[in-house]
Amino acid sequence: MQDEKKPCIAVDYDGVVADTSQLKADWIRENLGMSVSPGICDRTRCVERIGTRQYNRMAKVVYGREYSLRAQPVAGLKSAIPILAKSFRLVILSARDDSNILWVTEWLQKHGLYQHFSGVISTQQRQKLETASELGAAALFDDDIRHLRGPGLTSVRRFHFDRDLPEDVRTEKQLVHVKSWHVFLQLLGKGKEVFDG
Repeated sequence: MQDEKKPCIAVDYDGVVADTSQLKADWIRENLGMSVSPGICDRTRCVERIGTRQYNRMAKVVYGREYSLRAQPVAGLKSAIPILAKSFRLVILSARDDSNILWVTEWLQKHGLYQHFSGVISTQQRQKLETASELGAAALFDDDIRHLRGPGLTSVRRFHFDRDLPEDVRTEKQLVHVKSWHVFLQLLGKGKEVFDG
């Protein structure tokens, strides 16, 4: 359990912690005959390419226990999380429903990361920014842009994980796009200026 006095960082699970994006890209190739980059397998960008019906069909498989536990950690995660946990209280916010959120905890335990997180929360019925704000989170790190856009709640710094980003960092109003966990960690290491952005 983490120290409740530490500043909170909310982190998405699929595509940010566990590389379910690669599993989605593999499923799309095997079942739909299309080649897509794992970097565009968040719901928003993926639905644009394969449609809602096919996305939901894929999600039923990829978010199930077998595939969930098959996912590898996103590159850089296993070294970044213990470092972040020294200074921040880490919480996973996932849009998975209650039936599939259980596999997140099991995955974290399997990869020796569970002790670094103070909670795993399903936000299927809520907005992630709203939940992050209620938690007092200083930042939300997510690969799906829809969870990072929205009015108000400027106290939560928004980081968009985009592994296909041509540069390491790109900043726009209220949003910082980052290419990797390494870059995210570097930005957080800059301290207060990142959150005052």
